[in-house]
Amino acid sequence: MLTSDRAGCRCETAVVLPVFYDHPIAAGVFWVAYAVSAAVEVTVAWRSRDRATGPADLDRGSKRFVVASIWVAFIAGFTLGGAVAGAVIAESMPLVRWVVFGVGVALIVFGAGLRQWAITTLGRFFTLEVRIAEDQPVIDSGPYRLVRHPSYAGALLTFLGIGLALGNWLSLAVLALVPTLGFVRRITVEEQALSAQLGDSYRRYAATHRRLIPGLW
Repeated sequence: MLTSDRAGCRCETAVVLPVFYDHPIAAGVFWVAYAVSAAVEVTVAWRSRDRATGPADLDRGSKRFVVASIWVAFIAGFTLGGAVAGAVIAESMPLVRWVVFGVGVALIVFGAGLRQWAITTLGRFFTLEVRIAEDQPVIDSGPYRLVRHPSYAGALLTFLGIGLALGNWLSLAVLALVPTLGFVRRITVEEQALSAQLGDSYRRYAATHRRLIPGLW
């Protein structure tokens, strides 16, 4: 893209696209990290297919809401990170994009690892829909020592990492905020079910542990 200054010279303005769009090593790193996070989700879906115990009406559509928010975030995020970056240069991150890209990839992998750790800790009590087994206890070990919903925290860190790796402020905003709306809805529904089904033991646990961010929320 060419622009003209007041002196009449013509200067080239670089369009900042995601690092992995035009750098093969960065592309490999990004897609490997993305594949790791995707593998976690595929494994989760496969293993949870026969774990649906407890009343199904507890979910109240929260799973569909989360899935919809994720799809919207991915489509909008990648669109803004690629095609729109060429037209909206002001929303493209500056030359520190390699540092931002590295932080983003690290968050993708860390978030996937945290989510897998949380799901492994829950074991057979993990389900994709909100369901409470009759013999389900309050889980306060592993990452549940830190927050009440570490698997959701891990997923949100992964989305944040993808937004950073795309190197575009608009992509980052969409991928950070839209899935958060979905998971906040899910957390509200899930905590109502847990409080109703597990009673005082869960309420005591909730009183001493934040939802997603230790010490904050």
